[in-house]
Amino acid sequence: MNVLFLGRLRYVWDGDRPLLYFGLAAEPFILVRIIYLILTAFDSHSKLFNPFAPNIYVQAFMQVTMEFIAFIFFSTAGVITPGIKNTPSPRNNQMGALPSTQQQKYRQDDTELGTIPAR
Repeated sequence: MNVLFLGRLRYVWDGDRPLLYFGLAAEPFILVRIIYLILTAFDSHSKLFNPFAPNIYVQAFMQVTMEFIAFIFFSTAGVITPGIKNTPSPRNNQMGALPSTQQQKYRQDDTELGTIPAR
């Protein structure tokens, strides 16, 4: 999924780019974990992937370690990306800026709904 977003990188806000990069870096580790779960579910004749008596070393490496690495990537991305208060409004961005008449209409609608205090 992130590969599709990587192809449209110019449309991603600058503040959201770390989420894309870290998500892309975490995908191989999540893929290893998914492969382990599939092998555990469907390969019941193997000694390594037996769901009732799993090999603790294989499980520790392919499940727990991969999940921990993905957690570190996503936690780091969450810390690095700016909060909602620091991101620009989509109405005022340079790529899709609305004409001033539409901006006034949105301000009027938001004021009537009580989301923006009246000026």
